[in-house]
Amino acid sequence: MPQGGVVILGIDEARNFALVGVAEPGALVQGLVDQARALVQPTPQIEAYPVDVDGVALVVAEIQALAPTQKPARTHGVPYLRQGDGDYEMNPNDIHMLNVAALNQTERQVYDAAPAPGASVSHLDKDLVKSYIQMARSSSRRLANMEEGQLLRVTSVINGEGVPTIAGLYALGEFRRVPCLRWW
Repeated sequence: MPQGGVVILGIDEARNFALVGVAEPGALVQGLVDQARALVQPTPQIEAYPVDVDGVALVVAEIQALAPTQKPARTHGVPYLRQGDGDYEMNPNDIHMLNVAALNQTERQVYDAAPAPGASVSHLDKDLVKSYIQMARSSSRRLANMEEGQLLRVTSVINGEGVPTIAGLYALGEFRRVPCLRWW
């Protein structure tokens, strides 16, 4: 899927990638950036600059990948995908895969690690917590001498503020006393 890339202007593929150069590298740099800003939405970040290789003027354009939530970029409303030597209009599956990747990259949340709304440690079952701490300490040298509150934080039963997490309440909570977990 689209990851950005490098474009080098002034090379002729038909002549076995011979360096043919460009006439006005400075103007070409500006024109490249202007065209991208005018025609591609959202516009990717482009760092374009002239390069001299063996006396031949080339232009190198480094195109940064868009953030996952911004993909795909579109030209005249159409998204394209570069594969091999071709540019292909993206099909619905290509776009779906970008949307899935965006969700996984930027909106990934560990919902069970979120603090449970309205919950406090008083909503945890004391006997279950005691058994859990004993089991955790006996199963790990690292947890063996850890203070109870820290152990509950490290294992995500409570968060850094001491509020039980959703997972902590499901594992060790008294469900009927926690409004956010009532389902009956």
